[in-house]
Amino acid sequence: MGTISVQALAPITLQVLGEHLSHDTLTNLSNFTMQIALVVQVVFNDKNVWANRQNHHPACITYDLDDDDSSSEPAWERFLHAKDEETLHFQAICPNVSVQPELKPSIIDELQDDLRTEMMQNLQLYRGKKGMDTMFDHNEELMQQLRIFLDIHELWRQIDPDGPTAQRVLEEYKALPKDMPRDQMTEQQKFHRFVGDILKLRIWNRHGSPFFHSRKDYEKEQKHNWRTLEKLHGEFQKKEDSFPIKRGKKFKGFPVHFCTSDQESIRQYLMQIKEYKQIIDSDEEDVFYTIECRIIGRLGGILSVWLYVGIQEPQREADFLEE
Repeated sequence: MGTISVQALAPITLQVLGEHLSHDTLTNLSNFTMQIALVVQVVFNDKNVWANRQNHHPACITYDLDDDDSSSEPAWERFLHAKDEETLHFQAICPNVSVQPELKPSIIDELQDDLRTEMMQNLQLYRGKKGMDTMFDHNEELMQQLRIFLDIHELWRQIDPDGPTAQRVLEEYKALPKDMPRDQMTEQQKFHRFVGDILKLRIWNRHGSPFFHSRKDYEKEQKHNWRTLEKLHGEFQKKEDSFPIKRGKKFKGFPVHFCTSDQESIRQYLMQIKEYKQIIDSDEEDVFYTIECRIIGRLGGILSVWLYVGIQEPQREADFLEE
């Protein structure tokens, strides 16, 4: 199964199927294409093409293509109906299409090390041209904290913000007094504050997520993700009061996500980020940089690439006054 933009549907379909369909069928195909000119999405495989006739918002689209399309308003409209599929026979251009497996852990580890090293060298060269030294702090405790933090962000991408648990957490977060000291919070309240302040939870669909009503496995998966997220947060905050940085330093940084492991592309993207430029352009000499990389392999050889860029700067008197 694949997806294709509406603009590309007509020429590709006509080119591939033109030799096999009659003139009348081709005319119907042209009409079909014109009818879906305003449709957000169509999907196809080697046997048929379906046009989306339901809500066009990605959060509300279901993919029940096997539903009976004899109803007056099918969610997906077939181009070829059952009788057409019986009489029309196609020869697939590439019948054996397979999805590539996830990359092996050893390859991912090598990519992580290479990317981390490349980003460190780029930082050294950039600051070296300005006549400034570049020192790094990659102690294992600090790197472990950053790995947990990046795992939290990766998991957060899999959580449905329109689900019932998200709505409950957001309500609890909004109920927390803004000036409530952390040492007076329960573990649950700290988790809610983290999700609200750091992960920036917000509800996107005012009608809620449609998947909880039709898929029990989805609801179970989302509950599992929330439990895992809370567990990761518990591990992360264990070092909150004794964050493993050098004495007399304050630590700040940010995570950034990429869908590519190409080092040159990542370098160019980073240079467009204001926070990154502020960190690497620091006038301070007594600073330490930390760069951590986390790569997660997905099916099809797709990579989810996280990079954390941090800096340790000397603490000033004003920092203590702010606290």
